[in-house]
Amino acid sequence: MFSPIPFRIITDWRVKGRLTDVVRLLTTPETFPIWWSDVYLAVRPVAPGDARGVGHTVAIRSRGWLGYRLHWNARLIEADLPHRWVIEATGEVKGRGTWRLRQAGDVVEIEFDWQVTSSNPLVRRLTPLFGWLMRANHNWAMTRGETALKDALAKLYRAKNLPDLAAYPPGLPAIQ
Repeated sequence: MFSPIPFRIITDWRVKGRLTDVVRLLTTPETFPIWWSDVYLAVRPVAPGDARGVGHTVAIRSRGWLGYRLHWNARLIEADLPHRWVIEATGEVKGRGTWRLRQAGDVVEIEFDWQVTSSNPLVRRLTPLFGWLMRANHNWAMTRGETALKDALAKLYRAKNLPDLAAYPPGLPAIQ
């Protein structure tokens, strides 16, 4: 039996845009299969959150370039919007992810601190020998995410009728 090996991977992104728009995209995981489709195959709401969004839970089916698929849930457990929020992962991915954002001129600086293990049998078998490969797989997914976020923001800003993303449902409450 292979015991899970914990990972801690910190990813930094810099995207041109408004903090409120970036936060709205990153805090509505139900939209991930639309704009981050290389990684997120399906995201389904499971439970609503409170007035701040805490407790909002989604079921996720995701993939990486190594070919395996993961089924897991993400639940918002802390929300200090728009600058920080924490999700708890359960299922084939277990642990926590902390998003930290700040506006720096016309750029949003984003840090994602992902501290997880996996109960997926393939991942657990490969990790002791190929932990570097699992990290590369995560980095691939996050690079796809950064590119997809930049593309989604560019499309949004090119649109003639710019929607107010601060009021975009579902998920978290409007950002003030």
